[in-house]
Amino acid sequence: AQIKAVQTLRNKLDGFKGNGAEARALFLVHVASVIGREVTSTTELTIAEASSLIDDLQRAIKADKDREKANPSVAEVAAQQSATLRAMRGEGTAATEEEAGF
Repeated sequence: AQIKAVQTLRNKLDGFKGNGAEARALFLVHVASVIGREVTSTTELTIAEASSLIDDLQRAIKADKDREKANPSVAEVAAQQSATLRAMRGEGTAATEEEAGF
């Protein structure tokens, strides 16, 4: 169950997603940095190592989400601006590009 959790969490992080050789190699380097030894597969992890890796991956996913919240995309900001302007003008009136900050 832990190995499946590791793989699921791995695929939530952009740098490690996928089954390509490069993503796998990068992930195994990261695994080694977390557990303190090199492995060629996550199936070689002890229960304690897998647990430490799961904790590390969960922290990394949380950090990614926190960064996304702190730095919204241009599209998200534009949508928020447009929604605010519509609310200020009365529902249903679209904002001009200038009003929306474009």
